[in-house]
Amino acid sequence: MESLFKEESIIKSKTKKVDSKVILQFKSLGLDFHPDTFEHFRGNDSIYLDALREIDTHIRATKDPVPFIIDTLKKTLPEYNDQHTNRL
Repeated sequence: MESLFKEESIIKSKTKKVDSKVILQFKSLGLDFHPDTFEHFRGNDSIYLDALREIDTHIRATKDPVPFIIDTLKKTLPEYNDQHTNRL
């Protein structure tokens, strides 16, 4: 637990203000918290909301939505796309 607080202080010094609850949520999901990733997601939340709406549409409209869901995730998530622009 001590290392978590140490890491938290390092992260706070790298970002303007990071809520410790956000860091704990990342940790509870088994995810590493990186300030750059957090800033990317915080600044582009509409991209991900649009992707969720698109996924919801596929689930409701098709018998086999999995291929469509995979395509939507691949075009939305930055780790599948070298360009960090609006991908929808």
